[in-house]
Amino acid sequence: MELQPDFTASSWPKRLRRDEASNYLAVVHGIKLARQTLARMAYQGTGPAYSLLNRIPYYETEALDRFAGERLTPPAASTAAHKVAREAARRASGRRRVAA
Repeated sequence: MELQPDFTASSWPKRLRRDEASNYLAVVHGIKLARQTLARMAYQGTGPAYSLLNRIPYYETEALDRFAGERLTPPAASTAAHKVAREAARRASGRRRVAA
């Protein structure tokens, strides 16, 4: 699927395949994650929620919006402020830190 000219979330289908989900995150939220990165995140359990249909993953746009909102920190003037915000968000979500 090519990048769509309409940047609003409402112009996209409700369920997207992995490459379409990658494009959606880039166009709507400005988050560039490759299809392979989404696949790795799905394997590790750190990515957006998805459903399977005959072993093909489908991402709902609402789940992608939630995922983007959870990953983005509020604007801050320093890296120290971003670190504090990331740690607070991680603790609030119950996620543990994943080694790279």
